[in-house]
Amino acid sequence: MLLGRTANGLYWMNRYIERAEN
Repeated sequence: MLLGRTANGLYWMNRYIERAEN
């Protein structure tokens, strides 16, 4: 499902950004 893939992609992108900032 495209929506599920998009939500999952945003979730992991946000986790990666938070990890990079800290």
